[in-house]
Amino acid sequence: MNIIYTVLNSQKLNGKKDANNEKVYLGTKVELLKALLDSNIYNKLMIDLENLENKAINLQNTIIHEYNVLEELWRYHPSNENFINPIKEYEKLKERIGELELKLDEIQNQIKYKNLN
Repeated sequence: MNIIYTVLNSQKLNGKKDANNEKVYLGTKVELLKALLDSNIYNKLMIDLENLENKAINLQNTIIHEYNVLEELWRYHPSNENFINPIKEYEKLKERIGELELKLDEIQNQIKYKNLN
């Protein structure tokens, strides 16, 4: 962008002056061109900043996820004094799932009965 400013400020490139004695390049006032360039630079910086913020948020979310996995694994780790025995836990979960499936069947039967009446 510095090259463009240098070129616009240069007297060599049609740096004519209009009736108000302001520099004009290709029919556009130099100050207006500078403002447009500044706006584009600002927009690019804002987009770059937003992209960096999104990357930071994604990394934070990944770190949180990894800590959750680490915490879950620690529950089953043999070095943990209060570790969960995965074999016993598996059997408990199977039993709980079976109970939940029975409750679901019961509720679905109640729904069918109410729909028939």
